[in-house]
Formats: sequence, C-alpha cells, structure tokens
Amino acid sequence: MFRDYDYIRTFDDLIFIVRGDHYPKDRIRAIPVFFPDENGDRVERITGKKFIRKIGEYSKELILKLRPEYLPDLDDLNRCGVLVPIKDIVTHYIPRIEMKKCWESGIFENTRWKRLISSINKIAQMPLEDIGIYGSFLVGLQKDSSDIDLVIYGKENLNKLKESFKLILKESGFKKVNRKQLFAESKKWSKYCPLGINQIFKILLRQWSRIAIDGRKTMCIRFAYKENEIPPDPYNSPIIETIKIKGEVVESIGSHFFPRIIKVKCNGKVIEVISYYWLFFSCVRDGDRVEIFGNYRKNSQREFITLDEPEHYILPE
Repeated sequence: MFRDYDYIRTFDDLIFIVRGDHYPKDRIRAIPVFFPDENGDRVERITGKKFIRKIGEYSKELILKLRPEYLPDLDDLNRCGVLVPIKDIVTHYIPRIEMKKCWESGIFENTRWKRLISSINKIAQMPLEDIGIYGSFLVGLQKDSSDIDLVIYGKENLNKLKESFKLILKESGFKKVNRKQLFAESKKWSKYCPLGINQIFKILLRQWSRIAIDGRKTMCIRFAYKENEIPPDPYNSPIIETIKIKGEVVESIGSHFFPRIIKVKCNGKVIEVISYYWLFFSCVRDGDRVEIFGNYRKNSQREFITLDEPEHYILPE
C-alpha cells in the first residue's frame, strides 16, 4: 500500500512524493521532487546518477514535457499533483523503514538529528517506529549540508509532540523560528505561490512544529495518519460554484495531514475546507477568523469547499 509521505521512483528515474492516502485505481497521486539531470547537484551514492530537485506542486512544466500522460484529467476534482501509473513504479521508499535502517546503521550518530529524534522518543514518549524520514535522505540523494525531514505518524503522537515541543527543542539544542526567518521563508514560497508574502507569512506563523536550522534555514516536522485513522476520501462531489466566505475555525487538527481538512463555522453551520496543497499545513488554529476562497461542493451528507487551484486559499484575518 502506498502511503502519504512515501516516495516512488519510475522506470525513467523520476522521483515523486506520494500525496495523501487516496488515489484512483492503478495510479498514485504524487508530486514530482527529483529529476535526472547530468548537471544536477544531487548525486546518487550507489549509482553515481545525478539529479536536480524541483518540487512541482505549483508548476507542472517538467512533467508536461516528460510525462504529459501523468497529468490528471479531472475537471471537477482538480487537485494538485500528478497521477503516476503503478505499472511505471520500480522503487517504493517507505519513511519508517528507512528511519529504522538509518538509526541502526549509526548514520545519525553524534549529530543534532540524533539528539532531536532521541528527545522526541524520550520526552514525548513516542516509539521510534512511529517516526519516519522523507526527502533526500529517504531516497539517497542527500548532500553533505542536507537536513533530515521528519514525519510523525498518528494523531495521538501529534498531540504528544505539541505538548512537549518546547522541552524537546531545549534538550536537543534547537530553537523555534523567529519572525525574520519566517518572513524569509515566506519570500521563498512567494516565488511559487500566487499568494502574497504577507499572506504566506500569516500561515507560517501558525506552523508550530517549524524549527530553526541555520540563519534563514528552517524545517518543519510533518504528520501522517496511522493506517487505522485514514478518513474516507472527501472528494466525492462535483463543483457547484466558486465562492468566497468568512467563518471561524472550530477544528484545525486535520490541517496537519493530507488532504488538509479544516472545519469552519459559517452562518450557523459547519463546513469542511479541504486541500492537497503543501502550504496549508497547520495553516490555522482553533478559534481563528478566516477568509476562504475555493470551490463549493455539496452532497446529501455535507457541504464543503475545496482549494483546488493555486489562487485558492484559507487565510487567518
């Protein structure tokens, strides 16, 4: 089974991160991350092949050029990402398995990453099997300067980490990001996203699991559902109209997972806001007043708004 934050590699060495836990039959919803390139700065340690890193959440130009058949033909469910045929996949990278290998091999020994993972394990009382690594370390394309990317599995573990996060950072020698670092991160995101720097900054201010690394560099601990927690696929209704509304967030925990599922009270009723975009990770807090711009959908069970296009958003006021 392919899970959120797994990586997949196709026969022509395209490497993707799996997006969410729901996908059409015989295909995997994913985002391209690494592309083979003879001038790339990422060298595979086993084969010597070179790659470039180019995350294609907001831009599909390379996929359009290399594999146009991967682009989804879903007019009424226009989620970000591409659909990779399972038959094209030759390697499946699993974060928890690779974490176990790295931990047992001692690759993190005497590093700040070992201190961070050990602190999470001890202070949050989180078993190591619920912690995974994704990104360049997962696929063997890390540089000497690369940071590890951590994904934590399960809602209970998310809450335990949040409650003990300050103590974990203190023990492991890390610090929370400051506003200057967040603004620099906002400028970086604004190159890819239609939202303005100040709008992105409002979102990043709410990402409580973001950690300062060096200078302007930051990293965010991410979260994925455990197998028994995965909710039903929320995309099951056609678009009725595109709307802009305001409301109050009554449940934000779903913003930590893919797809982002946020419950908002508007005009006396609760509407779910749903998105597959990476940026909306932990984008709001309970009690926030928000403005939403997206596609309104409705079925016999519920009403919801999906953020399907780069210009769609949910933003704290």
